[in-house]
Amino acid sequence: MSAETPLNLKSLFYCRTPLQLKIAKRIIDINNLSRNYFLIYHPTNNNKKHSYYYKNLKTKNKIFIKFLDKFPFILGELFAWNRLPRIIKNSSFSEIYFASLNSILLSKLSTKNIKAELNLFDDGLLNINKKDFYYMINFDHSLHVFFRTILSIHKNQDILKRINTHYTIYDPKMSEWMPCKSAKINLFKSDLLSRERISNSRVKLRILIGNTFGHIKKSSSLIHDEISRSNKFDIFIPHPASKLEFRSPDFLKDVISKNMIENFVAEDIIFELIKNGYTNIILYGFSSSVLLNLREHTKSVSILLNESLTNNLELDLAKSLRRTGIKIISDDPSNGNFLSINQFNKLASYS
Repeated sequence: MSAETPLNLKSLFYCRTPLQLKIAKRIIDINNLSRNYFLIYHPTNNNKKHSYYYKNLKTKNKIFIKFLDKFPFILGELFAWNRLPRIIKNSSFSEIYFASLNSILLSKLSTKNIKAELNLFDDGLLNINKKDFYYMINFDHSLHVFFRTILSIHKNQDILKRINTHYTIYDPKMSEWMPCKSAKINLFKSDLLSRERISNSRVKLRILIGNTFGHIKKSSSLIHDEISRSNKFDIFIPHPASKLEFRSPDFLKDVISKNMIENFVAEDIIFELIKNGYTNIILYGFSSSVLLNLREHTKSVSILLNESLTNNLELDLAKSLRRTGIKIISDDPSNGNFLSINQFNKLASYS
């Protein structure tokens, strides 16, 4: 951040993931905010992809709040405000853009900027699933509730009431239940696909996006790992938190570089393939937001595994994806983990 950062910056962006940063950049472009914003990047882990995307944001008006892995998560959230430059803590913004609505730092920022217009953008699949979204709003972690109360800062419900616009990369109909207006934006610039290129559309690529199911307690990953090693998929892109390795065929080594494998999120790796003419892509994943993020550019299939059904979250996500037109298949443990649409329909009919 430049020491001469002006106090009259209009817009504040708060991001926690590479995808959030990509969406923020699109909003900045669309709303012509390039000269009039400040961005806070506050990651939830120490994955190196965070630094890569942050460093590639071409502005001096930004700050990276490093994740404190030696402290409990809640303490890192509380300390974040004190790690902001004084000039930002003392500035008054007229609008704040964010995705992580339940962040302690966002609560502090929204309370400090009480007159600012609040604008929400997408956070993976959360904002298209009404049940999960309101669960996040109404059932905040007890420690978060405690600290919000003693610090006299906004609760989730207070922030939600102030939201003016929800910027979404999906069909606005998927989140029309939100108590605010919606605005559709594209995750990628359409002109990136308009350049002249060699057509590789005859080459069919089956790409599998991995998961860790870290959000599900007592979930196993045995079948997930077995499927991930299957030679039925041409490319395997592991979850950033996974220990499994990236895999792709040799003929793509000039398209997918080592730098991309180490630093790019799945969406950018796949979009690079599309830009190079590989448009015949079937994308597989395990209730992954990547499927929905790239739905306009690929065929998408989501896999629901019985081993992940320790609660209804995965099943609810699968239903949400099906409503968007994504095909859902599931494994049948009584039939050698055979994957089928019928097995998913059987699971879905029980709820």
